[in-house]
Amino acid sequence: MVFLRRLSTANGSPTLSLSDAEVTYRWQMKRQAVAAADLPAGIAIGVGDVVYKRTNREGLSLDMMSSLAGRHLKVAKAADEPLTEEDFR
Repeated sequence: MVFLRRLSTANGSPTLSLSDAEVTYRWQMKRQAVAAADLPAGIAIGVGDVVYKRTNREGLSLDMMSSLAGRHLKVAKAADEPLTEEDFR
């Protein structure tokens, strides 16, 4: 009987919610869209202009970026600078 109680504890929490530390880790380990090189304002973004890297700044995911491909940048971006929705026309 004691074994079963310990086994239940080993299974963890019955809920699937993440702790604050787990949420932070998950967000920081997600790859964000960043400029592959210095990009001038007005350029239409293509596949070669974007790379995905782990960053501690907010950026666009691959799914979000696919809907913005071909759109023009409103502002210049330095290499490795995260891309956000506000950067596009």
